[in-house]
Amino acid sequence: VRSANYETDPFVQEFQFKVRDEMAHVTGRVLPAPMLQYGGRNRTVATPSHGVWDMRGKQFHTGVEIKMWAIACFATQRQCREEILKGFTDQLRKISKDAGMPIQG
Repeated sequence: VRSANYETDPFVQEFQFKVRDEMAHVTGRVLPAPMLQYGGRNRTVATPSHGVWDMRGKQFHTGVEIKMWAIACFATQRQCREEILKGFTDQLRKISKDAGMPIQG
């Protein structure tokens, strides 16, 4: 925190923020994970395991069609070739359709 020199940052000064070197002590608690109801024929209810819901072979409860979307690749052109992006988007569209949330385009 010290090396970031927040005290000299013009935005920090403008908004009169104070950044301390020591951590703040806060009281908290872990909330129980929410139940998730899937869609499709069986409409199963799932509880996450270690913060993860298993969506394999399941559909969203109320999926929507995505009509407008974009993809941005910030890697080098050699790492981000058109055929790689096409393969990725084709797979994404297939998985989304199977999950009840089709992606157009």
